[in-house]
Amino acid sequence: MVYKNPELDRTLKHPVSYNALHISKEEVSKNKRQKIRELSKEYGLMYFFRGDCKYCQGFSSVVKRFANEYSWDLMPVQIGDVPIEGFRNAKKDNGVSTQLGIKAAPALIAVHPKSGDMIPLAFGYISESEIEERVDALVVNKEATKEAVELIRSQGR
Repeated sequence: MVYKNPELDRTLKHPVSYNALHISKEEVSKNKRQKIRELSKEYGLMYFFRGDCKYCQGFSSVVKRFANEYSWDLMPVQIGDVPIEGFRNAKKDNGVSTQLGIKAAPALIAVHPKSGDMIPLAFGYISESEIEERVDALVVNKEATKEAVELIRSQGR
């Protein structure tokens, strides 16, 4: 049946051979990276840290690499009086962390400068790949919400 109707063959979209899986994973990764770069054009990153926090010190290099890799605008915000190497020009927390409900550091937030929309990406020290996964989930949720709104509008509701 599948041989006569190749469109029914599940392996076209979900390969099972090792080489095909490798190609599929590369495509998924490439698409994810592209989505992240597109989102970086709309959103900026706010990174809240404490200079006396070992996790913040370690996570700072992860945040910098991620921001550089995907061309995100990054605003580091220093909570307390101790700076972190590499973020000497960080903005001093003037109460914005309290206003935004930041209760833990390190914290990484995606912020839309025009709408003020804020998406928490990390509280604590996570890997760059985990940040990528969280941003990708943000894009997927954003697209799903947009599709749902368009579907509702098309049905005249």
